[in-house]
Amino acid sequence: MIKISTCTYTLRPLTSLNAITPVMEREGALLKIQWPDGKIGYADLHPWPELGDAPLQAHLNDLAKGHVSSLVEQSMWLGRRDAQMRANKKNYFDDGM
Repeated sequence: MIKISTCTYTLRPLTSLNAITPVMEREGALLKIQWPDGKIGYADLHPWPELGDAPLQAHLNDLAKGHVSSLVEQSMWLGRRDAQMRANKKNYFDDGM
């Protein structure tokens, strides 16, 4: 069974992120994913509602019910990649990524 722990955060930009979007706080969550093989990886879940993503809380509520949105699925893919790199004692930045 996959175990996912979350820690939410809020980013506060100093200026507008672009010409259309007003200055506003950005919410996201860091995911800690423990895989059935015992590997642990980390990934970010950071939706952009103004680009059509559901708000962060909707993703977290769905996840708590066992439903995985496409955005959470992408984060899980990155978390798996991170877990594999950690298990092999490799660093993304060492590989020029």
